[in-house]
Amino acid sequence: MNTTSNSKALSSQTVDRKLAREATERLKSALKNFPCVSAIESFRQAFHDTYHVQGQQSGYTDLLTAMLGVERLDEVTPLALVVDEGLSWNLVRDRRKVQADRLDVFIKRHAVETGFLAPDNLLVQCQYLVELVQPLTIAEDKYAANFHYIDQAKSEGRLAEVFRDVYEGLFANEVPEQKFVYQAIALRLLADEESLPASIRTSGAWEMLVLEVGIVATRWINSEEPVKTWRGIMALSGIHQLGEIYAGHQLAQSLFFKADAPRIDKQLALEVIELTFEQYLQRRPYGPVFSSEGSEPELYRCYNTIVGEGIRNSDEPAEIDRLTRNLVTVQLEAAEKRIEGFAACVLCILTPDFTPLHGVDPENERLHALRRKISLFPKTEAWCQEQAKSPRVKSLQSRFY
Repeated sequence: MNTTSNSKALSSQTVDRKLAREATERLKSALKNFPCVSAIESFRQAFHDTYHVQGQQSGYTDLLTAMLGVERLDEVTPLALVVDEGLSWNLVRDRRKVQADRLDVFIKRHAVETGFLAPDNLLVQCQYLVELVQPLTIAEDKYAANFHYIDQAKSEGRLAEVFRDVYEGLFANEVPEQKFVYQAIALRLLADEESLPASIRTSGAWEMLVLEVGIVATRWINSEEPVKTWRGIMALSGIHQLGEIYAGHQLAQSLFFKADAPRIDKQLALEVIELTFEQYLQRRPYGPVFSSEGSEPELYRCYNTIVGEGIRNSDEPAEIDRLTRNLVTVQLEAAEKRIEGFAACVLCILTPDFTPLHGVDPENERLHALRRKISLFPKTEAWCQEQAKSPRVKSLQSRFY
């Protein structure tokens, strides 16, 4: 399979009438199957009764065109809207927020003549519906659908039954279905002492859910198929919400290196790795954080790469200062832990004139260039010069003589 060409073909497509019709079918299914958008279904029925002849369109198209900001579906194709797969995740989220806002305005505008009483959470329901429908997506992702399924099961007191189905679906199949992976995440996020017995929440099977989801997510990401890769990233994002440090590490790496080209998001990767490293710092006083010996060094390396790139990509003095101080602090600690390569890293930044590190490694030259950028910001440059005089730095330099 030529994943590069498939990726390009997927991300370069624009929205046409066929995709709009598919989105309409997803909208119908969402309104039929998810009580979390029940008020919008009530509005649709009222809108249909007010504006449409029996047997003609039933209001579904009206809701979709409202989301898309057009009057009719045949107006969509000329807009040449890039599909969601061709945008970064931040842009997709912004786009969907606009779609939900448009739908909210449309419903409220027609509320009086249709006799519809808008609930206080109408905008939230519009946001739910947009996430369920994903109007401008080619390959529909089922994360939201499965999250709401588990939420509904919780309200109906069925989580114990659902847990058994999900556990079997994950472990009885060599290649688990997407729904079981996402439902496992939703179970861990939503279950509490009132909705699931302690005998399940304290069991080995309960802990195994997250481990298995992590394995499947990694497999999806490494498939090099754009749709599966993004599905794996969504799964890691869910596990990261549970506070799993390894998931945050892998999520940051995936957003930085492995996502399909339009979905590479170095700023989001920076936010994720900073949060993950903070979680790591908070957790480590209470005992080992990782079960694998190599995981801690890899976290430091991931942080070093992504934060260094964050400095290269920023021109904001306050951000440069914050990131530089954090990066150097982490590099010093990693060097003192004798994690390979970090002594050279921190010395290249703090003591760029240290001759033993010149002409021996191209990466050192990149770090020297990073210091030259930092030197353009007087406050941060002064801090680096002060740090260079510290006994810690002198001790690291002695390793290279």
